[in-house]
Amino acid sequence: MRHIFFAFFAVIFFLSLHEYAHAQDNAAYPKLAQIFAHVHDRNPSLKAAQEELSETRELYPQARAGWLPSLDAEASIFATTIENSNFSTGDGATTKNLSVNVNQPIIRGGRTFAETARARALIRAGEALLTQRMQEIYLQAAVAYADLYRDAEIWRLRQDNVDILAKELDAAQERYALGESTITGIHQAKVRYQRAQGALIEASADLESSEARFFEVAQMRPEGLFRPVYNVQFPDQLETIIQMAERQNPEIWIADYQQKAAEHNVDAVLRELFPQISAFANYNKQYDPQPGITEQSETQTIGLRATLALYQGGATRSRMREARRSAKRQWYEIQEIKNRIRQETTSNWHSYLAARRVTNSRQMEIESAVLALNGVREEARLGQRTILDILDADAELIEARIALANAQHDEVVSQFALAASLAMISPELSESAVSQ
Repeated sequence: MRHIFFAFFAVIFFLSLHEYAHAQDNAAYPKLAQIFAHVHDRNPSLKAAQEELSETRELYPQARAGWLPSLDAEASIFATTIENSNFSTGDGATTKNLSVNVNQPIIRGGRTFAETARARALIRAGEALLTQRMQEIYLQAAVAYADLYRDAEIWRLRQDNVDILAKELDAAQERYALGESTITGIHQAKVRYQRAQGALIEASADLESSEARFFEVAQMRPEGLFRPVYNVQFPDQLETIIQMAERQNPEIWIADYQQKAAEHNVDAVLRELFPQISAFANYNKQYDPQPGITEQSETQTIGLRATLALYQGGATRSRMREARRSAKRQWYEIQEIKNRIRQETTSNWHSYLAARRVTNSRQMEIESAVLALNGVREEARLGQRTILDILDADAELIEARIALANAQHDEVVSQFALAASLAMISPELSESAVSQ
């Protein structure tokens, strides 16, 4: 009974230790959410886009200033010399002057309303631009990581192939020494081995290039690699996907808000032709304006000012026509962007579906290649196959696995491209990516 209890305890202990070690290994692997969060904090292009949005947001307080008063103060000192004065004490003076001016717009013809509406539209366009830039950079990071994983997997397969062919070469040499094979079999094995070495060198170069590209985009070096999986659910119907893209794609938002801003700009320029009314007040004090005659003086002024633009050489009306043309042009650009987004979304959708089918096909190809290799090895053991047959079967299996790595890469890239069209890439949705 004690032996049974001890054995049970030992099994539980080792299982727990294995789970702990597995959890520690997974903890070292960067999830897509962690990569995206790192990109969000470190990518210089995204930081520049964030600063650009902050810059755009300053347009609103600038436009709102049209409702607020302006206040300025002025101080001056100047010398005055008067010749042939009837008052000898007032021949010259050093005058100190202080003044305060206040101006309060009352009616600007509705110009401030138009300018603030334009500023709000441009801010919305700036927010959409930041969203678009985030989707682009997240997509770049995801593609760079998918490239890195694919090239690492291909390098591993190439390395395994070199190891397998090295063993096949040793086996061919042993069979030749025993008189069971010819020198031709050794040469065939050497050719395959050297070819595999060259493919491994190319795979190493591709992997180094992918590592550099990933670091450029993500500003980090992953300590471990996992197969990127993005478990986002798309609608089954293409028409639904296109409707989502028209509602959610930030490029359409940008064009729409910029067109609205252009319309508000037309209104703002038109309002320059309307009457402008403002209140003003002024306080002025001078010291020693005329020594000996006037020691100091004060002037206080308050009033209303009305202005009406009558003629400016046609510049205002020309700017108004320009603004209308700009608004019309941007309306046409919205239609062009919508058509392009529909086409891109359709292309991404079909690419994603095709990539999924190719991945399934490659998986079945590997299953068949494994069975074929096992069969060839068994037939070779019975003397029915040659070394070349075994080498061919090994090569077919390696190429099938490399094709699967490429297919899985294309599937995840097309999935992210479709998600970017719908503005769906985010660190939160990427939490479903797991090590596989």
